Amino acid sequence: MRCALLFAIVLVACGAAWASEPGQPLDCGDWVFLEPGYSCSVFSSPVPFEGLTPLLRGKGSGIAADNAGALLTLRFSFVETFLSDPHLTLGRTEILRTSGQATQIVGYIEDRLHAGGRDQIRPRYFYDFVGDHGYPPGMTGLTIEPIAFDPVNGVLFIPLDGYCNNCAPSYPHGFWIAAINGFAPMFEIFDSYQPTTGPLSFTVPAMPEGFPAADYFDTYYGDLATVGDWSQVQPLQCGYPATPPSVGDYLTVADTLPDPAPGTGRYYVTAVHHQGQVRFGRKSSGGVLSGRDPATLPACSE
Repeated sequence: MRCALLFAIVLVACGAAWASEPGQPLDCGDWVFLEPGYSCSVFSSPVPFEGLTPLLRGKGSGIAADNAGALLTLRFSFVETFLSDPHLTLGRTEILRTSGQATQIVGYIEDRLHAGGRDQIRPRYFYDFVGDHGYPPGMTGLTIEPIAFDPVNGVLFIPLDGYCNNCAPSYPHGFWIAAINGFAPMFEIFDSYQPTTGPLSFTVPAMPEGFPAADYFDTYYGDLATVGDWSQVQPLQCGYPATPPSVGDYLTVADTLPDPAPGTGRYYVTAVHHQGQVRFGRKSSGGVLSGRDPATLPACSE
């Protein structure tokens, strides 16, 4: 199994997220993303009810802005109601991203029905629906808070309330905070991968390696035994994309290299070019950070 380098010398464990089992709390594996590059991780769980507001106080509201200038909101929709009791509903929580006049659904998490009951997950605060009874399918609400956005790492935080009707007493109800990854970060290029033969990928940062913009990127690979000697890396893909990318663009790099031999490993690093300058990460010397010397990189020509 191959693993990719996550920008610096940090290996990412290879693995896949699986949906939770019926009768168990909905979790990150139940998020469905409609745009490439997004994923969910658990930022904090469980979170006591009284701990949610102090945790996000001053940081969260019902709306946030990402590094590409788009607005992020949540929308809760009722997707199914039961005539026997209109208070018993199945719903969907969607992440909306609005740029100009266009709104896209980044992803959603949806309640589910099973033989023992219904697993439900909602934003911590949702209200201002019309009336108290008889919610029709498709009714939505937009007054949901709080959410918070981490601009440095490009992560959206969403407090969620997981519970289940008619589930076993052992069902672990509780509040937790989902971290939605994949938005454009501020500076760093986070290379990721799709095991086992998928491409490398990353989302273009707002200021790639501190540059105001990127003209193009080069991606290299090397043997883990040579980490730190950047003259030993070899080109994987050079001079991409064909035109200067925009903040938030999701770029992929085909990786057709064979798996490393047992007991060995491979890392990847991406360099950014801007107006004749090159940067590809940082180094630490005596506790002081500085940019790596781009002169150590081989010329990139596939």
